[in-house]
Amino acid sequence: MNRTQLVLLIAVLGMGTFYFWSKLHKLETEKKEYEAKRYFPEKKEEDIEAISVACTDPNFAYVLRRNGDRWYLDGHLASQEKSPQLVMSLVELSTEKEILANPKPGEEKQFGLDKPTYTIALTANGGKELGAVVLGNRTPGGNHFYGRWKKGGTI
Repeated sequence: MNRTQLVLLIAVLGMGTFYFWSKLHKLETEKKEYEAKRYFPEKKEEDIEAISVACTDPNFAYVLRRNGDRWYLDGHLASQEKSPQLVMSLVELSTEKEILANPKPGEEKQFGLDKPTYTIALTANGGKELGAVVLGNRTPGGNHFYGRWKKGGTI
């Protein structure tokens, strides 16, 4: 192996190492950003004991309770195919973007948060309440809801 080949080999190894490191760093950064946007960061399905969902239009309320690896809806066994997807959708609620950092009294009315359509509360294993998120009107695109913590805060 001559000097040129050795230099090229070192350069290729250096570039490969940098590429691999940058991909790992990007994945770690994306995960941190994703967790920072979640209402219940670092929580997984197995960390949750119960999820209560209340809706005002139409008026209904139900509680999903976990017993072992099965979910029960108001005491009845929930669909084992669909319940994990529903549970993860609720556990992974996240913010898309911040609309108002410190809404003044009355400003939440334009987003439907004065009388929220949905209230979602999570209870961790051991009965500790993790908090409740309220969802108001749908966004103009219709795919998302305006939301915030029930106790107040950023919309």
